[in-house]
Amino acid sequence: MKKRGQASVEYLILVGVMLAFLIPLFYYALTEISSNLKTSQAENTIDLLTGKIDNVYSLGPGNREKVKITIPKGTVSLEILENKTVELKLMVYGNITEIFKKTKANIIANLPKEQGTYFFIIESLDNGDVKIDIKK
Repeated sequence: MKKRGQASVEYLILVGVMLAFLIPLFYYALTEISSNLKTSQAENTIDLLTGKIDNVYSLGPGNREKVKITIPKGTVSLEILENKTVELKLMVYGNITEIFKKTKANIIANLPKEQGTYFFIIESLDNGDVKIDIKK
């Protein structure tokens, strides 16, 4: 009788030791996947936005396109730099990651600063600039 009890205790200790190693491993894997997903979503957001801006600009004045864009969780800011670069700053692991892409057009916009889903109305103006209006 005592040997079966001892075997059960040994199995419990073995399972406890295995869990002590596996739980931190799973936690690390989940946080790594989460940060990679946020970064990937941010890159996709920038690629979609700049692609639509360049498309509308290439079609010429008077053209307009409406696109649904989701700004990912962890976004610190979304800005236009030097009228031609779209930059998204993202908080990953306590550090700010900057993701940016240049466009062909001069951009006129007041972009949202917080996460969420927005409708961007992108319009090519007569002077060659591209204007972006935001609707929630």
